[in-house]
Amino acid sequence: MAHTHTRKLFNELYDSPAVTSAQLRPLGDSSSANHAYVAHLTQTQPHTQRQTKVKTQRTLLLNDSDESMHSTAAELVDVTDQAVDKHGNRQAILRTLNGSSGSDGKKTLYVDIYNLQSGHRTHSINVTTSHGLFCADPTFGRVRWSPCGRALVYTADRRKQSDGDDDAVSLFEKRRYVPSWGEQFPPTLQQPRVYYMDLDKADQLHTPDTPYLPVEVTADLPTHSLGQPQFGRSKKEVIFTAYANQYDESRLGIIYCQNRPSAIHAVDVDTRRTTQLSDASRSVRSPRCTTLSNGRHVVVFLSNELDGPHASNCRVECITTDGNPYGMGWSRINRHDTNDPGLYIDQLPYEPFLWDEVNGGNDALLATSILGSRKTVLRFELIGEDVQDISILADAQQSHTSRSSHSSLDCLAAFGSRAIISQSTFTAAQQILVCSGVGAHDAAQGQTKTLHRHTSLAFEQILSTLAVEFDARTKSWILYSPTGKTERGIILPHGGPHSSSVPMFSPALAALAAAGMTVVLPNYRGSTGYGGGYLRSLLGHVGEHDVTDCLAAMDMAERVYGVESGRWCAYGGSHGGFLVAHLTAQHPKRFAVAVMRNPVISLASNATQSDIPDWCFVESGLSGRGSVSGQAPSAEEYRRMDALSPLHQAASVTAPTLLLAGCDDQRVPNMQTRHWFHALKASRKIVDMLTFNRTGHPLDSVEAETAGFEATLQWFEEYFK
Repeated sequence: MAHTHTRKLFNELYDSPAVTSAQLRPLGDSSSANHAYVAHLTQTQPHTQRQTKVKTQRTLLLNDSDESMHSTAAELVDVTDQAVDKHGNRQAILRTLNGSSGSDGKKTLYVDIYNLQSGHRTHSINVTTSHGLFCADPTFGRVRWSPCGRALVYTADRRKQSDGDDDAVSLFEKRRYVPSWGEQFPPTLQQPRVYYMDLDKADQLHTPDTPYLPVEVTADLPTHSLGQPQFGRSKKEVIFTAYANQYDESRLGIIYCQNRPSAIHAVDVDTRRTTQLSDASRSVRSPRCTTLSNGRHVVVFLSNELDGPHASNCRVECITTDGNPYGMGWSRINRHDTNDPGLYIDQLPYEPFLWDEVNGGNDALLATSILGSRKTVLRFELIGEDVQDISILADAQQSHTSRSSHSSLDCLAAFGSRAIISQSTFTAAQQILVCSGVGAHDAAQGQTKTLHRHTSLAFEQILSTLAVEFDARTKSWILYSPTGKTERGIILPHGGPHSSSVPMFSPALAALAAAGMTVVLPNYRGSTGYGGGYLRSLLGHVGEHDVTDCLAAMDMAERVYGVESGRWCAYGGSHGGFLVAHLTAQHPKRFAVAVMRNPVISLASNATQSDIPDWCFVESGLSGRGSVSGQAPSAEEYRRMDALSPLHQAASVTAPTLLLAGCDDQRVPNMQTRHWFHALKASRKIVDMLTFNRTGHPLDSVEAETAGFEATLQWFEEYFK
């Protein structure tokens, strides 16, 4: 079966921008009648010809009426990060310039400051000799302005770039091994630290001969990696997160792992003395500072239990900047409901705070959490204890498939009584919502306007031909075409395993469903959003409970949607790939084909290969082990892991299997994928394997996404007709 139309549809759907971060700022007097404000949106868009994802910034002048006033867009060239101060007067840009052709490849680093009223660049400071490359990710943090708009903090690597032939740098400094922070962080990132710039001092001291340079905020915690900087009560107080090494100086992978040894500290910029604010018994992250309407200066942050599952139920904590508890904190949406599913928040928004601009007070925080099988935005009252799900604001004037029950919401920014929220569904491009009035006590009384989003004939076709339903018993999303033949099904278990399949637009899934395949996405036992008991029930039973739940979802799809037994594709990555291997080996007659992306194949061998070796122990029911990267399983532990792994079952597989692997994957290094390839080859099975350079665990490079989809279509044309 040729998939010419499917290819064309995917290509059109793939070329769609997505907003990844935002800031809201007042325009002039925020109390004036026109209520004008500015939205700064950072978005990425795939560029297949350049084989990269291009970052641009959209700036929109808005008011509370239905129409935007003005919009501009510009590609962010050489920009690592940028931020606008709270008054909307200045913009800071962290700029990374590549070395010129024929040079040694060393990059030049600048901090540029622009006056947004005049457009004049007021400062351009070369910081190349002060530190290594900038960090600009949610884990180690982004550039921040002080409340007064006269100081900056940001994160950069302490280790400077080596010139290679610099005789002043010792051989040991050039070549010394330093552990990496794992998946999605390059090995060249050695030790992130927090740096501070005072623009008043820059104005006073900077000369061509003696330029003003940033300073490291503290020399304390010399072996820790610091990040997520915030300003506290003034430009002289900085709050940050410190991540610790293990006792053997190894580091456990940190991204998507909310259980790592860490602490939140405050530092006095003048004395450089630090004070630990958080409880040492909890893993902490995402500090955000604000001054409440009652005058209290507080730090709000997230905490999880140390060790254990990587994405357990979290707490929203609140302390004063002196380190004293403020309020009770939250671990549930409804603290009085013992069946409440709890909170599953990865990071807080860059700017999460709300207040009532008209009446004052009603200080609140917005955060994105998993609730059941969808993402939603929660509003936490900081003076009080109420928590509201504000998804009702997204339901105004939305179609059934765009309503909150069939969509996911993600808070990108908050400021005053407004918030920018991303809304995602299985069948439409990302929608950006501007919600007004969410700073009031009853957020449900607020108003919502939608910004113009990307659309095309391809998206109109998807909206008109696809249907989305949710099966509560199996906790599964079903994406299908009600007007076409649906005898073929795709079972797509998510990775993690402690994550969730939520409504999110995927060009690949939409195109496959439009081609007549019923796509089933189960939230098996171990998934987030359904409470701690549901999550923990999988520990020690991977390859068992999750497999059973996937089979139940397939049974439902055969019964309700007409998928024929034996005409299934098993498709998954990471732990989802682990399940694909188990499903096709344990129940070979049910599967016609398989596609696996960076799969876990052997828990025992991955325990000595992965950046998160503890994951292999915890998921095997061997909690408290594997917290050191060089700690191999004992003979008994190895037997337990091997019994739960699919590697020894390869001979039972009959489905032709396509393997896709990222060469830079640190979470599930592609030795795991090669294990399965050679095990299947040894049993004379049909298997092929593609690898993608400069691509990590998510396989999210433009080449991996486009070539991976094309390879899947060709595999289907041969084996899944």
